[in-house]
Amino acid sequence: MVNQDPISPDLQETSQLFHNWRADNGKKHYPEKLWEAAYQLAAKYPLRRVARTLNVNPHHLRTKMRSALCKGNKDPQFVEVLPPIEQQPKKSLVELRISQGVSLEMAIKFDGSVCEVMPLIESLFCGRKFT
Repeated sequence: MVNQDPISPDLQETSQLFHNWRADNGKKHYPEKLWEAAYQLAAKYPLRRVARTLNVNPHHLRTKMRSALCKGNKDPQFVEVLPPIEQQPKKSLVELRISQGVSLEMAIKFDGSVCEVMPLIESLFCGRKFT
């Protein structure tokens, strides 16, 4: 006595589609739509069970599935990779006016933040703090 599992509704429905196609078209090739339904079932159930239920050769079903996967991967998706956005360096200008007996004016242009250049200016003037 052979123990057969009950056939799930989706397997049974697809099996009926294959049976109807064979009845109406004889030995013609199955349309791709039927094969796609079989691939979806094979992703959900064991391949041999799907092949047995649909009355197709399991090796042929496996080969068709692999072929369909390869066809789908022939044209890879184009992914545009943009170069990083170059940020324009921040231009800063520091103007110093010192007048202690002798007047001194100094303009310093540099890239970056004022906080980065202030320690340099203070060291030029022997640690004198500027605000």
